Amino acid sequence: MLPAPWDGLGLQVNYTYIEASGVPNNEVPVDDADWIGGDNDTGARVSLDKVPLQGQSKETFNIVGMYDKNDWSVRLAYNWRSKYLLTTRDVISKYPLWSDDAGYLDGSVFYNINDNVTVGLQFTNLANTQTKTIMILDGEGTEAGRSWFVNDRRAALIVKATF
Repeated sequence: MLPAPWDGLGLQVNYTYIEASGVPNNEVPVDDADWIGGDNDTGARVSLDKVPLQGQSKETFNIVGMYDKNDWSVRLAYNWRSKYLLTTRDVISKYPLWSDDAGYLDGSVFYNINDNVTVGLQFTNLANTQTKTIMILDGEGTEAGRSWFVNDRRAALIVKATF
């Protein structure tokens, strides 16, 4: 609907906020845990009522710019999510373990050679985002970095054919 030369451009934006409550995590209550009083007892007594649902970020944000005209299709997407709970009880400390907030930039470029063949490049993690896990150190909620990961930047050559 945009006038030339802007026709073919598009934008998608999405923001989600979730304040979840009342959904229990699938975990043995601390009072019933078999590690209480054993060699692996670190003294962690975090109530599961005080941690959110595993794997659920409170906030997510996505923005996608695209161009699709004639035989060309180009897409650039940024996806971000806030800190989320990985597990209610870390195997070492018995405190919750979190994944810190992170954003990822991906893109693709495709060209239709004809009605049956399309070639293109797909790019993953263009920003070389580092993900970080956060551990709780004590009953006061003191946080520290536990591990850091980088999923390498990747490029893939794609050939699609329709028969």
